[in-house]
Amino acid sequence: MIAVVCAVPAERRALADLIGPGVEIHLSGMGAAAAERAGGRIASTRPRALLAAGFCGALAPDLRTGDLVAADEVVEEATGDRFAADP
Repeated sequence: MIAVVCAVPAERRALADLIGPGVEIHLSGMGAAAAERAGGRIASTRPRALLAAGFCGALAPDLRTGDLVAADEVVEEATGDRFAADP
């Protein structure tokens, strides 16, 4: 199963067409604590892959609908620990 996580209901609605055999869309809520709670729930299902998806329009003025923003790494806010993204 592939798990897709988004923070707000509008994002989940936009991704609803992806739901099907092997793909689940999860709503986490906003913020680090909400992401941690959702991550714990999702980890118990042992997904093959975990994707974070959402609206990133505020990141850069030249972003357009459908653009893909992919991280090279994820930084743990509290500790500064860095984790490379799986290419």
